[in-house]
Amino acid sequence: MQVIATLSSDLILKSPPVRRKFQRILLNNLRRTFKLKQISYKMEIDLGHIFFSSENEEALKILERTFGIESLSPIDGECESTLDKICEQGVALYKDFVRIGTYAIRAKRKGTHEFTSEEVNRQLGSRLKTEENSVNIKNSEHPIFVYIKGEKTYFFTKKIKASGGLPLSTGGKSLCLVSGGFDSILASWLIQKRGIQVDYLFCNLGGKAYQRSVLEITKKLVDLWGHGSQPKFYTFDFNKLVKEVREKTKPAFNQVVLKRLFYKAAKTLCGKYKYDAIITGEALGQVSSQTLKNLRAIESGLDTLILRPLISFNKNEIIHKCQEIGTYELSSKIAEFCQITKEKPVTGTSRVALDAQFEKLDPNLLEETFKNEAKVLLTDENLNLNEEDYFTTLSIPENAILLDCRSEKDAQEKPILSAEWTAHHLFENLNRFSKDKTYVLFCVHSTQSLLFAEKMQKEGFSAYALKGGEKTLLSMSSRQACA
Repeated sequence: MQVIATLSSDLILKSPPVRRKFQRILLNNLRRTFKLKQISYKMEIDLGHIFFSSENEEALKILERTFGIESLSPIDGECESTLDKICEQGVALYKDFVRIGTYAIRAKRKGTHEFTSEEVNRQLGSRLKTEENSVNIKNSEHPIFVYIKGEKTYFFTKKIKASGGLPLSTGGKSLCLVSGGFDSILASWLIQKRGIQVDYLFCNLGGKAYQRSVLEITKKLVDLWGHGSQPKFYTFDFNKLVKEVREKTKPAFNQVVLKRLFYKAAKTLCGKYKYDAIITGEALGQVSSQTLKNLRAIESGLDTLILRPLISFNKNEIIHKCQEIGTYELSSKIAEFCQITKEKPVTGTSRVALDAQFEKLDPNLLEETFKNEAKVLLTDENLNLNEEDYFTTLSIPENAILLDCRSEKDAQEKPILSAEWTAHHLFENLNRFSKDKTYVLFCVHSTQSLLFAEKMQKEGFSAYALKGGEKTLLSMSSRQACA
């Protein structure tokens, strides 16, 4: 497979020194990716194009999804750069291709030759003429591209649209507040398209199952579009903070207080790791916290640049774009945890009013929460999202629903009154379960419940298998009885 990759117009229009620098970064991004994927290749760059060859078909997808490349053209053939050879090869390649319908020859040259591009267009075009076809320069059914570069000429008929934009790491680095849903994932993609390296901060409100789901979709985005980068995924456990917000602030302010906590967490990491900006997936008017007045109050006093690439998008546009970039399916499964109150939320607060609520929170708890972030490298080959630890628990969270996955006989002989016996076939259709609830599953040895918990998590449910199964549950019941 041989391909001519056309560089993005954003890159080509830079001054020569900047363009050369950006081209080096683009080539290094590709080299790192091909090395990681163990793909053999040859690559050469000139002004505006990369000449690329590889036997591995996956390389084409990588090029297509590498920021800084505008289009890809698979090469149909090549020849020496003489007018006779060009016409001879063009006829051999395309006489059947243009036999019926409209066609056009579009030649471009780089270097010094004894003929012009227009002479190539005319002579090759005349040799391909039949009684059943015709030339249409502006809107041909069968365009033929001839790229004459020095002593070699290349032929192609396709221009496959690529990602465009600027190469990753040419525009600084930023931190994306990610929840795993459509909005934050697409916001990250749009900012990366402008050459900005993105790392991720996840404020966990829902436990290991939620974290695993968000990690999965973020890693998917990186695998598809993060070629050449090594993004980090930070996590803060927000469970204690959510409880603090609910207990100490007015319910109508819960959402805006929580959002400011997200910003504060991001600002902490921006100061610690020198990020240039914070990215959010906020779209104006989409939810109560995303009105102009609320956004202004939430970010007041932050002193950090906030980038909101989706600010004018509607939800249908966001979902459609996520389908295009390949992240829709995973994001659609992720449950919503950011809604922490059922009260009517404030939609037009001020900085003074929000500050008054925020000051009710324990500053020591904020400091403790933001002190030690967990971190993983999303390109780490040892990052395994199917590890048993994500799907198991040694405790039963408050308000969790306990599901008995033992056989019907075991459930009848040793009933556990607090558990809901669930026949195995009921896990074939998960519609009976709610993504607003947390489930803990158990069986005799935790083997069957582990399979069901894994299946539920991968469909976006907060579900865990009780480690140790029936024995652990009976031990917990015994301790409670003694207490």
